[in-house]
Amino acid sequence: MVDQMFGLRLTSRTNAVLLASILLSGVVLFGGGGSAGATTVFSSNNGTFSGTSCWSASACVTVGQNEVNPVFSQALVATTSDGGGSWTSQSVATLPYQLPQDVSCPVANTCFMVSEGTVAPMGPSVFKSTDGGSSWSLVAGPAAFNGDSFLTHITCSTSSSCVALGQGGTGVQPWFTTDGGLTWVEYQIPGIYETTVESISCWGAGSCLLVGQPTFQQSWDQAVVFSTTDNGVTWVPEVAPAYNLATVSCYGPSTCAVTGQSAGGAGLISTTTNAGASWVTATPGPLSGGSVHRTFVMSCSSSVCAVGTGGTLLMGQGASWSVHAPPAPMTAIDSISCPTGSADCALGGHGANVPGGLGSNTPPIASTTADSTATPLPGPVVGMASTPTGDGYWLADAAGGVSAHGAAQLYGSMAGLPLNSPISHIVATADGKGYWLVAGDGGTFSFGDAQFFGSMGAAHLNAPVVDMAPTSDDRGYWLVASDGGIFSFGDAVFHGSMGAQRLNKPVVGIADDTATGGYWEVASDGGIFSFDAPFFGSTGALSLNKPIVSMAPAAGGSGYWFVASDGGVFSFGSSAFRGSMGGSTLNAPIVGMASDVATNGYWLAGADGGIFTFGAPFYGAD
Repeated sequence: MVDQMFGLRLTSRTNAVLLASILLSGVVLFGGGGSAGATTVFSSNNGTFSGTSCWSASACVTVGQNEVNPVFSQALVATTSDGGGSWTSQSVATLPYQLPQDVSCPVANTCFMVSEGTVAPMGPSVFKSTDGGSSWSLVAGPAAFNGDSFLTHITCSTSSSCVALGQGGTGVQPWFTTDGGLTWVEYQIPGIYETTVESISCWGAGSCLLVGQPTFQQSWDQAVVFSTTDNGVTWVPEVAPAYNLATVSCYGPSTCAVTGQSAGGAGLISTTTNAGASWVTATPGPLSGGSVHRTFVMSCSSSVCAVGTGGTLLMGQGASWSVHAPPAPMTAIDSISCPTGSADCALGGHGANVPGGLGSNTPPIASTTADSTATPLPGPVVGMASTPTGDGYWLADAAGGVSAHGAAQLYGSMAGLPLNSPISHIVATADGKGYWLVAGDGGTFSFGDAQFFGSMGAAHLNAPVVDMAPTSDDRGYWLVASDGGIFSFGDAVFHGSMGAQRLNKPVVGIADDTATGGYWEVASDGGIFSFDAPFFGSTGALSLNKPIVSMAPAAGGSGYWFVASDGGVFSFGSSAFRGSMGGSTLNAPIVGMASDVATNGYWLAGADGGIFTFGAPFYGAD
């Protein structure tokens, strides 16, 4: 959070939450602790303070989340009333199952917080405190934001006027309120098509400066700047001082600073006193050779600007800047607030990764910690299956090997045995005491209490088999080929198929609907084909970054998830979006997913055996 005066910036956060106060070159820093003369007064192993806001040099609120265990994270709220001399960890009893993202306190003791609910009502919410962060009440729930995936940040210029950034299907867009958060209006930013907001900051009620990037233009990296004086109803294009712009913070009427990057790659900080009509640019030494795009948090007062560049803090204004390291053991700065009229700034952030610990991205948790009790599979992983109670899962590789994690048990495999065709998937029985492997030639292999009802191993196929789904009583199963052909065995009823039909993209998965006895097929473009099963939506008409590779049904046939090879997750029906690896760097592509009926979360499996958990426990990886 980049808060005073009322600025904000999208940030990422991982691991150890640390909160303390120290004096560094005349600037009071709240966050990090551990330096000489400083005492860490609040800490946690996995989490961060992602939002910080001060309404005076002595009074601040910081919020975030803490990973309690691999399946559960809880809200964090801490306050100070003595300039960081001491901090109080506040009760989060009024924030059950909430993951706070950001906070803004426009006047004394009045704060607004955006949060993500992890149980019903799931989704974005706004909470308000009138006692300086000690307690919170809900003022707007998910219905107020038309299904936007989540709210990332909030900034308020008065107790009634706020703007929040919402991440949804149209990218990041601002939501405005003029009644203290009771109602919210989303305004699309003008452009040839659409603009994705990078940062927005306001110097008064309804008067804001916004920086962003055109989403669908060829000049993707050419920044845009807009101003509004009527709470986003109308927008005026302004001069962009840099090729890329990362964040903006306003600290007086029409007076703002931005961080950015020149076309040549140099980092810069620019200031305006006329709402973006013209700019004065400085290139502090630490920025002269590096990109700042999407990496900074910033907050300015009339006395000082503070810029966090991950592990570096810059303090100054104009052409004069000093460089500091964050106070140990803080290693990265995730939020800053510099209150009006003060040269003191508050920092929130996190420390280094805990050895052997779980990593935390945006909630829910995504972890790739290795399971030392499992024997890694030698070949590329091709699929995964979960136990019916969510206490374990299996991975299968192309050679027929199977590894078990958590409470899942090994019942055998095809490892070391000759196969006519590589294994394409693994599916568990309803009681979790067995599983099937299916190969590309339609060969089916049963283990544990999984029964054999037939296969296509001896038949000529028009296209390879890519997946299978059992019936609800485990007395049969369906195989699906990449051309959409369906093969039914046991008590599995044939409800139709896409075989012999023209497909835009090949079919890659199948899931059964336990409510109707029907099934869904999913293609690599996310197209869904429903056969005696309800249609909840698809991505067939969308342009995807990477192809869909797997799907998983929600409990009771009430929805489904897809996952793409880049880890992007798409949820439909009652299936909740709990996070994804989309936009993250992967060592290997995602090849499978499985749902956790106990938590309504899910696991993603990479071809290298890496496991990424979202609202589901982590039991190990290969």
